[in-house]
Amino acid sequence: MAVKIFDFNYKPFNDIKVPASIEAKFKILRKTVYLEGICDPCGGKSRYNPLTTRNWNHK
Repeated sequence: MAVKIFDFNYKPFNDIKVPASIEAKFKILRKTVYLEGICDPCGGKSRYNPLTTRNWNHK
């Protein structure tokens, strides 16, 4: 299965709050949000899920 990476900017993610308990223990250098999904052609709108289906040679 080919992997495609898309980078995008979503302003509310820039303002994500770090819990105070974490800020007390660590110096936060950066904040990153990762999203993982399946595109429509690979099964996003169908019952086929390449992450749980053993036949990787789907059309």
